[in-house]
Amino acid sequence: MSPTSANAGLVNTYWKLVRVGDRAAPPPADQAAQAHLVLHRAGGRLEGATGCNRLQGQYQTEGNGLTLSNLTRTEKACTGDNVGTTSSPPWKTPATTGYKASSSPCWTTRTSPWRCCGRNTCTDPARRRPMRVHYLSHVPFEKLGTLAEWFDAHGHPVSASRLYQGDPLPAPEDLDALVVMGGPMGADDEARYPWMADEKRLIEACIQAGKKVLGVCLGAQLIARVLGAPVAANPEREIGWFPVQSTEAGAGDPLGALFSDGAPVLHWHGDTFAIPEGAVHLARSWGCDNQAFRYGDHVLGLQFHLELAPDNARALCRECADELRDGGPWVQSEAEMLADPALFHAARQRLHRLLDLFFA
Repeated sequence: MSPTSANAGLVNTYWKLVRVGDRAAPPPADQAAQAHLVLHRAGGRLEGATGCNRLQGQYQTEGNGLTLSNLTRTEKACTGDNVGTTSSPPWKTPATTGYKASSSPCWTTRTSPWRCCGRNTCTDPARRRPMRVHYLSHVPFEKLGTLAEWFDAHGHPVSASRLYQGDPLPAPEDLDALVVMGGPMGADDEARYPWMADEKRLIEACIQAGKKVLGVCLGAQLIARVLGAPVAANPEREIGWFPVQSTEAGAGDPLGALFSDGAPVLHWHGDTFAIPEGAVHLARSWGCDNQAFRYGDHVLGLQFHLELAPDNARALCRECADELRDGGPWVQSEAEMLADPALFHAARQRLHRLLDLFFA
């Protein structure tokens, strides 16, 4: 099925970005019937219309262009073959005079599962090129957790280097995304863990090559070190479910905005990274100011653990029980951490929304 036969009303449609403002406003009268987008300054939110079709989603400036993502609704109020609700991947447009976007939003049809994105192109989701994910594991009990669920659901093959057992590291050209997991060691412990020097060189090479790089806890600290930021002891250990909140910069960032509700996430760390030069400080907590950063659009560091399922958290409590004995203002007991399954479910949902944006 071609896009033209699916819905001629959306093919080759130009969406003209008519304004950037702080609140919603209808387009000028002479543009009301034309294709247009309205960009809201707060929260990176967008709204648009072309004829009978309506669009909502988010936008982010990126270099000399815009990335439009989370296109959560494309509906046709008048007659035609367009469906109501669809969730689409981001589509990109270069910034030009007048900010014209020469692609229509994505949509699906009642008669086909294919997703169509402007300029007479339709792609079968099953035929999208998979992303080759490689993760670095520092200890046996720090696993991918619910990260693995998302990679599997999206058809991305996953390989690993288990550094604690001497596995070799891949070449950057052999992967599309690098995930660096946590561990109890410090980010400058090369003398004790000789493999860490090679690990840092791989992280640096992947960043320079524009690969997606995600770091969790120690992984985020290693990324910060590679980017030239120090890692030091936090004033207090932070272990347990405590809120994280978007920073001012994070509130205007699609990734940072996911934490604007101040929901609790699971922490387990004694050290903290400084925010690397050129990175965006996304989130903080009461117990630790630097909780997340984004470097460009391809590097993300998270000090906390969204990926832990109850079994993963239980293993962490077992293997690092000594870190719980002394307590502290930001330290919960094992029973407190494992008491509420709903917290793990909410963290899993938040992680998957984050991955949808970061790996788009």
